[in-house]
Amino acid sequence: RQVDWLLGHLEQELFACGGGRVGRTRLLSAQLTVRPAVQRLFGESGRHADRVQKLTEASAKMLAHAKGVLKQLTPTHGTRSLEDHQSFQTIVAALVPDDATNDHLMRCIGELLGIQWSQVDSAQRRNLQNDGSVGAFSSANKISRKQRKDFRGLGRRVCVDYWHKATRLDTNVGNKVRNREVNASTGQPFYREHWRHVQYDTDEQIAEDFFKSVDYQQYLATPGALAFKKDIFLQSKCFCIKKSDFQECACPTCTLMRETLRGWHAQRAKWHRENDKEGAAPCPCGSCAKGSAYRQASGSLGKFRQFVHSPCGQASFPELAIRAGPKQTDGEVNFYRRQCCRAELPSEAIPDLCSGDESDDEDGGDVCGNCTKCGYDVMMPACPIEYSNDCDAEWKEYQPRLDPDGRSFQDELVTVKGTRKQLMERLGKLFADWSPHDWTDRWNTHARHLTYATFGETEMCISTDFSAQYEHKAHSTRTCEHPGRSNMDVFVVTHSPRIVNGKREVTTDVWRIFSEAKGSSLFHNQALDDIVTYYREKLNLTRVYVFSDGCRSQYKGRRNFVRIAQFPSQMHGVQLVHRFAA
Repeated sequence: RQVDWLLGHLEQELFACGGGRVGRTRLLSAQLTVRPAVQRLFGESGRHADRVQKLTEASAKMLAHAKGVLKQLTPTHGTRSLEDHQSFQTIVAALVPDDATNDHLMRCIGELLGIQWSQVDSAQRRNLQNDGSVGAFSSANKISRKQRKDFRGLGRRVCVDYWHKATRLDTNVGNKVRNREVNASTGQPFYREHWRHVQYDTDEQIAEDFFKSVDYQQYLATPGALAFKKDIFLQSKCFCIKKSDFQECACPTCTLMRETLRGWHAQRAKWHRENDKEGAAPCPCGSCAKGSAYRQASGSLGKFRQFVHSPCGQASFPELAIRAGPKQTDGEVNFYRRQCCRAELPSEAIPDLCSGDESDDEDGGDVCGNCTKCGYDVMMPACPIEYSNDCDAEWKEYQPRLDPDGRSFQDELVTVKGTRKQLMERLGKLFADWSPHDWTDRWNTHARHLTYATFGETEMCISTDFSAQYEHKAHSTRTCEHPGRSNMDVFVVTHSPRIVNGKREVTTDVWRIFSEAKGSSLFHNQALDDIVTYYREKLNLTRVYVFSDGCRSQYKGRRNFVRIAQFPSQMHGVQLVHRFAA
């Protein structure tokens, strides 16, 4: 009875008919279960089940094929190419749904595709940036990827260490180098600080020495290390390595000219601000318009010199070109003319040049040889804006400063304020002193490079200078005992030029000579005699070139001049050519 009652209740609730008869209920249930919808609901076998099975098998095969393609796009060693990387990111982003993070499917997707979780997360972030517009997915796919280490990571580390080893450490705290970098994970900028290193050789020379060095051979002997080419070494150069600039003079004349020109360039933009506006009346001088050659001349010393000497330009000297070597010149050698730079010649060289009438000659120069077509007085316009009496200009000057001991003074570069006219007049005076000095310095520099590139087998080049004073401290001293001190004179000797595999090679020796004597011409000449005596018979010397600065007490003085004149008679005919700095 209870079974019949239950069947009747089911019949009333499910079919809304019947009177509780078991036979009728079974007939209705049989007719209901054969319907396709109920069969799909209960998961019974049928045509739809076959289709579902086919779709499942097709999905599994598609995922397996996608997994194989992604595996092919992932190299065993190194970094994939840009095209392969873009294809990899596109395939992964297309297979990852937008709600993968919410449904915790990322690890399952990574397992099915055979990729890492970070790669699935990168594709998810790209999908989140896709706003559905045309080209949105392509722009989202250009997110910069993190730089991955390749199998040459150890080699790059060896390259970085060798770069620092092949350059000189600058221990001056004020010369530390800061580099702005961005954290790849957080996107926040930060600064990395290194000690400055000075590079004296070219990149090609350092690279050539590296591949011959013991460091590279030890790296190749490491298990799993692979050889690499020069481009990897050049890319590993640290930001703290700066090339030495021998062209830039640091004397007071050049320093004042450089600082004054830099200050003028920074201030004149503010002076011309009102006249640079649209609709403003032009300046009466007609030369200081925005973008004019006169306005751009203050950008650097090179631009200023080019503007002042624009009517004449540079003269070409093809016979002074350096054909090979690290200082090889591309094309011809160009210099500004001595007459344009007002570099005076000594009266002893041309005694009759500056005698007679002061009228100009036919070549555009006065009787003393100076050019009258170009120069500061000829090219610089008298702009009323820059030559006004407004007291808003400033420049730098050397002024004496009392040392802490209270007994001596030392020149210090300080900022001085005044009128614009005073600044322009000071600029003209500094240019008159700097222009011939710079011309002499550039000619001397090129002469030194040309001598090193062309000296013969029986000649020798020496670059010398005195180093700092050294204290020789003992392990243990008595109470009032002072350590011994000595001065060091450094001689860089270059000799024995030869051709090896089509290239000119030389031999360079470094001599370091210590003495308790003060750095003087006597110290220098005695050390030079010892060095020349050592090489004279070995190289059959006929001439020695010496390059130094212009210190009076050591090189550019009467004591040293006498020694230069007597050198051939005391060194068995070896001639001494001593060239000083400007």
